Amino acid sequence: LFLDYLGAAADKRIDAINYETCRQFIREQLQHVSQKTVTQYRTYIAAAFSRAQDIDGYMTRNPMKPVSVPQEAASINPDKGADKQKRQPFTVQEISYMINHFPAPWCHLVAFSWYTGGLRLSDICLMQWQNIDMKSNCIRLVEKKTHHIREISIIPALRQLLDTIRA
Repeated sequence: LFLDYLGAAADKRIDAINYETCRQFIREQLQHVSQKTVTQYRTYIAAAFSRAQDIDGYMTRNPMKPVSVPQEAASINPDKGADKQKRQPFTVQEISYMINHFPAPWCHLVAFSWYTGGLRLSDICLMQWQNIDMKSNCIRLVEKKTHHIREISIIPALRQLLDTIRA
């Protein structure tokens, strides 16, 4: 992402990258993803610059080091709390569009999530057929993020989708 952000400047010497460039990259990313994700980006990029500085000797200072993600986030949206990305649930129209226009397996994942009341896509992807009990119309799994045990009823639309996927 950072190299894409730099564009043609990515081909210049690494010591040509300055604090303001790094700061603007962080500010742009805060418009698209969560503050936590941007903090991870900053950490990885700062580590690369640190190596270029300390180990390889290509730079005299790390331009990402003084960039503060929380400060930049607060200056962009001071009224939105810790996470500056405003998230909204998908509308019925958006979900319908994804189910009807996305290619497989994406349309199946979205439909599966919809028919299970919003099950995370990561949990669906990690699921195995042994989690699905067609005889008792039930799906049993442990959610990866929360470690909660979920038992979900299989509605007719989900059963049809499962039959399609299995075929």
